[in-house]
Amino acid sequence: MKSHYGHIRILSLLVCWLAIGWTEVAGQAPPGLPSTAPPTATDMPPGLPVPAPPGATDSPPGLSGQGAPATLDAPPGSANPFGAVPGLGGFGGEMGGDFPGPRVTLSSTFQVEKGTRNGRLAVRAELQPNWHIYSTTQAPGATRRAELQVKATPDVKVVGEFQPDHDPFIHEDPAFPGVKLEEFAGEVTWTAPIQLREGVDPEKLKIEVTLNGQVCATAGACELVSDETTTATFGGYYEPPNLSGQIKAASGHVSFQGYLEPKVANPGSTIRLVLSAKLEPTWHIYAYAKTDPDKISKPTLIVLRKTAGWQVGPVDASAKPKEEESGLEDEPILHYHEGSVTWTVPITVPDDAKPGQYELAGSIAYQTCTPETCDPPSGFDFQASIQIGATAEPGSILLSFAPTKYNRVAKLATTSRTKQSIAAEPTGMFVNSSLGFILAAAFLAGMILNVMPCVLPVIGLKLMSFVHQAGGKRGEIFALNMWFSFGLLFVFWVLAALAAFANKGWGSHFNSVGFTITMIGVVFAFGLSLFGVWEIPIPGLVTSGTVQGAAEREGAVGAFSKGILTTILATPCSGPLLVPVVSWSVTQPPELTFLVFTSIGLGMATPYLLVGAFPALINLLPKPGAWMHTFEQLMGFVLMGTAVFLFMSVEYELVIPTLSLLVGIGLACWWVGKTPLTAELSQRLKAWGTGVALIVLFVWFSFNAIRVDKERQLPWEPFSRVVLEDHIKQGRTVFIDFTADW
Repeated sequence: MKSHYGHIRILSLLVCWLAIGWTEVAGQAPPGLPSTAPPTATDMPPGLPVPAPPGATDSPPGLSGQGAPATLDAPPGSANPFGAVPGLGGFGGEMGGDFPGPRVTLSSTFQVEKGTRNGRLAVRAELQPNWHIYSTTQAPGATRRAELQVKATPDVKVVGEFQPDHDPFIHEDPAFPGVKLEEFAGEVTWTAPIQLREGVDPEKLKIEVTLNGQVCATAGACELVSDETTTATFGGYYEPPNLSGQIKAASGHVSFQGYLEPKVANPGSTIRLVLSAKLEPTWHIYAYAKTDPDKISKPTLIVLRKTAGWQVGPVDASAKPKEEESGLEDEPILHYHEGSVTWTVPITVPDDAKPGQYELAGSIAYQTCTPETCDPPSGFDFQASIQIGATAEPGSILLSFAPTKYNRVAKLATTSRTKQSIAAEPTGMFVNSSLGFILAAAFLAGMILNVMPCVLPVIGLKLMSFVHQAGGKRGEIFALNMWFSFGLLFVFWVLAALAAFANKGWGSHFNSVGFTITMIGVVFAFGLSLFGVWEIPIPGLVTSGTVQGAAEREGAVGAFSKGILTTILATPCSGPLLVPVVSWSVTQPPELTFLVFTSIGLGMATPYLLVGAFPALINLLPKPGAWMHTFEQLMGFVLMGTAVFLFMSVEYELVIPTLSLLVGIGLACWWVGKTPLTAELSQRLKAWGTGVALIVLFVWFSFNAIRVDKERQLPWEPFSRVVLEDHIKQGRTVFIDFTADW
């Protein structure tokens, strides 16, 4: 009588591997991206420049002090993806450090106005591409708004609300009728006014801020942001705001003035934003453009960051720019203004605007030149508050100005244009579709998954099992294919549960570097089995060429396990129809989410169910013979190629440790393979115990002893003038790494 103990043991190990890989640590800061690092000048909101050391042309992003007892930041990806276990320091803990990092990365700083105890606290959130976070004013009913909470301390008091440095992208989603979604993509900086206690030294003060909210991908997947913390350190003093309505460039070659009119506007009226530039003789400023084409000259950019959601009209210049041939291939014609020029921007107040104060803010970026030389591109932020009342009142409101950088305004201009393009596009292909049509599309999407590159290696193994089934009883063949289909559906039901209750989207488990490395190891081990290095004691899971008797037939456990593996390997792929179907389903109630994922699973399982229902189809395949041994080895190479493909999702710093782990897995498989499946149970247990111990040893060795560790090269620290001066006072040699950032 054949024992099934080994079958159950291996299936349990497989499930444990997958469970370990699926585990993620919510809210963990990524290696190399510490939340406590003060941002550089590029990172700062309007009017929050980071002071640079004397003689530097720009704020350096980092410095290194020899001998400084600094707390070092690990380089990206160098952390152990398997977490830490007491006494082992590696395998078995929670999986941290999602690839390629967290969905949102926080940094913060605060500054103090010269001569006062008043200041401003800035918290910057940087999001992964194609992900967005919701605003602090997001209406309930659709998603979770962002919430910023400052840890109470007697040294500092928050005296106002956090305000974003630009407007969110506001739109409606058919899944949430009547609810306007307010989204920030790319990056956003929230700023709140603060007041320091009398006698507090700002250079020693630290302010802890916690963010809670929700981030979502363009494709529809969402994740909660829970208790993400950042510690703000002192970023220097700033001058009181310039409220004169005018400002002169540091170069002295151009001055700007600006205002809003009228003084009080009524609903339905138009506000005019007026910006004027006055140039020194022989100097000119380049003409306005919607975005920076990134050629030779830098055009003038005007971007409205905060508009209260009001409609902004086109920018109109007071004079037509001059044109001059440059003789350059990249930019044959230059467009510029001399003397003075005024740009006017109309802003329409909605008819339903409520009376009150509204803040308008934006930026202007420019470059000034003569025929012989040019100033570096630069810019200014501006803002003003306008009153909306029942009766309009003539007059004007002067703008306040603060220096900023050209490249920051250029990024804002590009983001603004992208948002306009998105707003003009349809919100989804299933907006007005019936449930039956959506389920049919989901079924077809599942069928297409069978021919995606991620699945083909396992499909080859399934074809081999079809060959083994040839000549078998119809009922047995149908049962085995049903078990395979149940394995497929099981994973789809798990994915549906994650999507419905944990806000995890299709393929989100591959965002965990630990899960990816786990799958590389599993696929590599299966490939070694096909090469004959070892034998998996689950009939028909990979190969059964050396197993006699009942093991020559694919077992129910093997069929079920193969269905699980097939679906897991399919999740990195995204075939036609799959993304819109899944995106629609994750916005629906849980029962509809499960229904759509079940339809996808049934579509993927249909070819196997057809073979089970009509076994005569197997006769179309070649008869069993020597060719199968060659085919098995060929599939082994395909699985090795799959492992290489999965390496594309592993950060550079973890490639060498992962390769080292594969050596350990290979050694463990070889050792297990030395003990035949026909050996005594005690011998097999001893071999498996040794193999597992080898893998655990190599996990610890690979991700603790030989990982690439950049922090051992130089103890780089984020730049801070306070830290720099401290190093200098202590007589330390300091290397400053900085670049010009326009």
